[in-house]
Amino acid sequence: MDMKKVSEQLIPLVLAATGLYLYHKSNQQDRQIQQLTLELLQLRKSDVQTLRGKSKRKSWIKAHPTIKEWAETLLEEQTSNSLKCPPRPSNAEPLKLYNAAENNEFDVAQEAVFMGYKCNDEEELHPKFGTTPLMEACFHGNAKIVKLYIEHNANLNVQSGYGWTALHYACQANKPKCAELLVAAGCNRNLKNSKGKTAHFRSVAQGKDEIATLIADPVVE
Repeated sequence: MDMKKVSEQLIPLVLAATGLYLYHKSNQQDRQIQQLTLELLQLRKSDVQTLRGKSKRKSWIKAHPTIKEWAETLLEEQTSNSLKCPPRPSNAEPLKLYNAAENNEFDVAQEAVFMGYKCNDEEELHPKFGTTPLMEACFHGNAKIVKLYIEHNANLNVQSGYGWTALHYACQANKPKCAELLVAAGCNRNLKNSKGKTAHFRSVAQGKDEIATLIADPVVE
């Protein structure tokens, strides 16, 4: 038997089999990563009101039909963005998304989330106050950036050092469009700040009737 000839015939087969094995292994790992990503996303959404069955969020959206389509397709958008989001850049700038919100730089914010910057990363929190990029965008009333950050899975209910949520900041600054996006996305309107006040309570106390009415449960007639 000519071993050299046999070897020449076997080597391509072995290489092909190895390549096929690695291909399937890579696909399996990709599927596992995707599954873990979805499970983490689901965990983060555990405190967000669902649109299935009866919920206050669903009733609120029904009373505000102009935002209904966005709210109903939001989870699909968030899932898609989560799965295709690359890792945070190794040379990432701290507070990139926060500063973009503070300076009302939508293009910068959009480019950053596409590059892998994430609103919930610790590097994006204000070092003194613990405020998030979403809170900052709400405070400055940039609804376009608020919408972008929500669609890229910004945590709606995280609280700053003062116990304030993004909804507290939107109401404090009297930014109804930002508040509307937060409520439509399913934020918890019952969270209280360090003084025990909800965003709605503070809005009423400050005489901000428009935004107080907006974030309240709809009146059932």
